[in-house]
Amino acid sequence: MNKKAFFIAVVSSTMIIIMVLTINILTSWDIHPWFIYPSYAILWWPLACIARKSPKLISIIGGLGTALFLWLINRLTSPNTVWAVYTYFPFTWWPIAKFLPKQKKFILTLVALCCYYGILNIFVEPSQPWAIYIVFPAIIAAVSVIFAKKKQYLTMSIAGSILAIIFFITINIVTSSYTFWAIYPSLGVLICLLGVFSFSKFRISNNSSKDR
Repeated sequence: MNKKAFFIAVVSSTMIIIMVLTINILTSWDIHPWFIYPSYAILWWPLACIARKSPKLISIIGGLGTALFLWLINRLTSPNTVWAVYTYFPFTWWPIAKFLPKQKKFILTLVALCCYYGILNIFVEPSQPWAIYIVFPAIIAAVSVIFAKKKQYLTMSIAGSILAIIFFITINIVTSSYTFWAIYPSLGVLICLLGVFSFSKFRISNNSSKDR
C-alpha cells in the first residue's frame, strides 16, 4: 500500500466530508441529513488504497460498512418499513466468502443465500412465500455447476428441466391455483430438453461413425 496516497486520501476525504456536513447543517439539516450519501461514496477513496494490499480487510470494512449505511438510510427515510434486511446478505456474506475455500465457495454461498432469505421470509413475511423465487434458481444453479464439472451435460439438462418444471408448478399453486398456466412454460422447457437430447444423440452417432 502506498502510504502517501493513503494519507492524502484520508485527509482529503475528511475535509470533503466536513465541508458537505457544514453545507447540510447550514442549509437543510432540519429537513434531511443528506450528507451521509456523498460521505459514504467518498469513504471508498481511502478504502480503495488498501484494497490491493488487504482484500480481506476491505471486504470486512466495505461489506459491514455498507450494511450499516443501508440500515441508517432505512431508519432515516422509512423507519416503519424494515426494507434494509433484504439487502444485508450480499454485504455481510462478502467478508465471510473471503475466508472460505475456493472449491466450496459457490455451493456454500447458494446454501447461505437460501437459508437467509428463507428464514427472512418465515419471520418477516410468512403470508407470502416469496423465497421460492430465490431458492429454486439457486438450487438449479447448484445442480448445473455440479453436473457441468463432471461434464454430464445431458444429465444436467434433465435435472435442470425437472427442477424448472417443479418451480413453475409451485409458483402456479401458490399464486393462482385456479388457473393451471404452468403447463405452457413447462412445455417450452420440455421442448428445449428434447432438442438437447437429440443433439446429444446426433453427436454420439457422428463420433461413432468417425471411429469406424
